[in-house]
Amino acid sequence: MQNNQFSVNQELAKLWNHRKTILVFTFSVGILVALITLFFDDEYSSNAIFIPPNFSDVKSMTYTKSRPLSVGAGGDMDIERMITILSSDNVNHHIIKKFNLYQHYDIDTSNKKSAYKKVISKLEDNIKISTMKYTAVQVLVYDKDPKMARDIAAEYILIADSLIESMAKRKENLENLNRNIEELVLEKQKIIDSLKYYRKNYKVYHFDDMSDGIANLLAPKINDPWFAELYDKVYGLEIRLNRLDDLYNLMLEEQELRRRHLEAVPSLIDVVSVPLIPIVKARPQRLLIIASSMFLAFVVVCLYVIFKEQEKVYVI
Repeated sequence: MQNNQFSVNQELAKLWNHRKTILVFTFSVGILVALITLFFDDEYSSNAIFIPPNFSDVKSMTYTKSRPLSVGAGGDMDIERMITILSSDNVNHHIIKKFNLYQHYDIDTSNKKSAYKKVISKLEDNIKISTMKYTAVQVLVYDKDPKMARDIAAEYILIADSLIESMAKRKENLENLNRNIEELVLEKQKIIDSLKYYRKNYKVYHFDDMSDGIANLLAPKINDPWFAELYDKVYGLEIRLNRLDDLYNLMLEEQELRRRHLEAVPSLIDVVSVPLIPIVKARPQRLLIIASSMFLAFVVVCLYVIFKEQEKVYVI
């Protein structure tokens, strides 16, 4: 134990004897790194955090009063799928094109392959997509232009929302439902017109809808093949019309539920943090870089001094 203590004291004594060299080297590195960091572009960061829904719930959405609509928060698999999609080549292409990133990053496009590698490298450095606690996705965007950082972060929310809406097809299905209702109304009107025609020209009614006088008047004709054929046709039209009325009411109910849901829940993703235009610089963290480099320089020069002193002992 005493030998160890004595050895440590010896090494400390060596360092103390070379304290000027150690201090000069350490501070020289610090000054050099400080000068170098002056040439780094100042960058701002904007943050977007959102919770995606459960993909299975989105794909199986129903709109009936008997089964209330509910979409739960996404689980780990939904989070991973969302991050994978947002990191995909298709999304990268969209971001590059929408924000003209070749020009924004001052990348020469004369060599397309080299330019693409450079812009992707910048994206990987400036855009961080990760998962957070409570099943949330975080998109952190760095840029020298604070407004650009906000706009790119906001675009990722729009992309995520568009993805979920493409799965749910809420607006598309509502438009289809509206067209189906219009077609059903036209079909109902055709049946009504046909019934009016038969009743006016042939006095054919369904017995349940006749007055007693008309029923007694038409009863003798019920065995006439011609009348029976017309009667069956009118009866079939009335059954069809009743079924269309029931379907029409169900479709109107669904239409109202879909409209209300779109109004009440304009987005199926839950945005926790809306990206804002940053006012504080995020990168580079010059003090941290300088302090880290000085510490590393201090460790390196101390090891160098101990090593050189050890060599002298062996030479003697």
